[in-house]
Amino acid sequence: MADPGPADIPSVADAQAKADAMTTSSQAAGTAADSAASQLATATASVVAARSALATATDADRQSAQNVLDAAQQAAVAADARSTATRQAADAAKTAAQSALDLLTKAKAASPTSNSVDLTAIGSSGGKGNPQNIGSPAAVQAGYALETTRKNLAYILLALLFLVIVFQTLSGAILGNACWRFVAYCTHAKESLDLVSGATQTVFTAMIGLVGSVIGFYFGSKAQNSPGS
Repeated sequence: MADPGPADIPSVADAQAKADAMTTSSQAAGTAADSAASQLATATASVVAARSALATATDADRQSAQNVLDAAQQAAVAADARSTATRQAADAAKTAAQSALDLLTKAKAASPTSNSVDLTAIGSSGGKGNPQNIGSPAAVQAGYALETTRKNLAYILLALLFLVIVFQTLSGAILGNACWRFVAYCTHAKESLDLVSGATQTVFTAMIGLVGSVIGFYFGSKAQNSPGS
């Protein structure tokens, strides 16, 4: 069978539908062939049993046993014919299904949209349906620079938040140690700790708000610029 030319290759949808139908037909034919083979095995066992019964039958029952053997042999011959026919049909269906799958592969390879990319979702501004800035080196570079800036800003804010937490912890530890070692300075240490706690609490709250805003803006812009949005 000659390979189909470009004009003979169907669309991907048609090739997929044909491949699905041929695969289903091949599976059904295989099931029928297995069933016929099982029936042949049962008929063969019946012939063996009928021959054994004929060998041990008395003279009065010999004719009846012979009739059973003849019927079993006829059933076995018919089962063998069915098994052969269904197995040939299953092989033909399997070959047709493989041909349909090969044709589907060629249809996908020949499809102009099989390896295409939705460029409307790409661009520095992230706007859908804005093909003017799509795929240009300047747009890609600008988008990369914007992502780098956002990442660096997030790292800086997280580092500052970490420093605030460390400062609060160290201040509390130092003042607590001073209060424990020098009871006379305990009142002053408590007052100093309250001042430090109040200042760091204000800074800490502001830092939490900034970090949350940056992270929310970053992932929000990501979701807005994604192809499926």
